[in-house]
Amino acid sequence: MYKNILPVLHFLDILNKYLKKTKFINAGSCLMYDNSNVSPQHEKLKWQSSSPYGISKIVSANFVKYYRENYKIFSVTPILYNHESSRRGEQFVTQKIISNMIKIKQKKIKSFTLGNLNTIKDWSHANDIMDALILISKSKKPIDYVVSSGKGRTIMDFVKTTARVLGILDYKKVIKIDKNLNKSNFSKTKLVGNSKLIKKNLKWKNKISFEKMIAEMIENRLLQK
Repeated sequence: MYKNILPVLHFLDILNKYLKKTKFINAGSCLMYDNSNVSPQHEKLKWQSSSPYGISKIVSANFVKYYRENYKIFSVTPILYNHESSRRGEQFVTQKIISNMIKIKQKKIKSFTLGNLNTIKDWSHANDIMDALILISKSKKPIDYVVSSGKGRTIMDFVKTTARVLGILDYKKVIKIDKNLNKSNFSKTKLVGNSKLIKKNLKWKNKISFEKMIAEMIENRLLQK
């Protein structure tokens, strides 16, 4: 996970030497809280992670904080929770669900396999997350904001909404469970963010609903066929 650390450090060093007025935004992750045992997570909560990815993000965020405090660079690490769009890659569970549910609807397959359907995610549309980053880049005070929908939804909620959009009634019958899947992403903490601070300070809000986000992803997937 050094790719989450060394490039950030190099950028910060360059900014400090040559481009002190440039604003630097380092994308953080909700996995920086995956060992905190506190939910929802907020800006005052200490970063604690038990995953290599989350730890690497914490390391880079600490470098960002160090340069901000010691060299007066506008450098921040907004903590970004799960964000989805039609550009999401095939390796992610959301696209796996959408792709297979479309195949179910088209009667190309009869079932597909998922892991823990009770896993909770805090999903937002990627466009809303980018709006937040733009507002942060235009702000005067560098703050490591939590950026999230503030709503926890399960994998089953994603499946159910996808089925409803596609008009699949017996969606529970087409899913097979493999408990060995997604173990690497297991977190004992309910990863849901509290974004009251960015909403208060920068007037940010989620504009695209969970349902609309999924409908857009489905529509785009169908257009690719």
